[in-house]
Amino acid sequence: MLKKIFGKKLSRESSTRKALFRSMVRSLVEHGSIKTTQAKAKAVQIEIDRLMKLVKVNTVASKRSAIARLGNDRKTLDALFAKYSVAANQRKGGFTRVINLGPRKGDAAPVVKLEMVDEATKVAPVVKIKKTVKAKPVVANKKANKSK
Repeated sequence: MLKKIFGKKLSRESSTRKALFRSMVRSLVEHGSIKTTQAKAKAVQIEIDRLMKLVKVNTVASKRSAIARLGNDRKTLDALFAKYSVAANQRKGGFTRVINLGPRKGDAAPVVKLEMVDEATKVAPVVKIKKTVKAKPVVANKKANKSK
């Protein structure tokens, strides 16, 4: 019989788990990608998708719901709505991507890179740096200079 199971506990109490999720969401919004274990990434992915759906609606009520989920972190809320409001309107879901990085050296836990999809698609402009070569001054034959 299936019970109402919300997600992963990650061997933590509820308050510690909420704090973990909030800090991971904060880091993801701030940096665009984070490196973490696979279990944590899958658990946080759900929370991020819920927040991005609130960003997509972009009303006062959705902002209040989002700030409640973020633990009254106003900086993260402002950054979330400023950076990702356009990107949220272009997608229905799947706002994050998980890239496997292999096992961690100490305990062989599977490590992944969790990144926002639209952050990864932004390509920085390529700046070509021209390397100038200084021409060496042409020195006439030393003997010719001395004879004059």
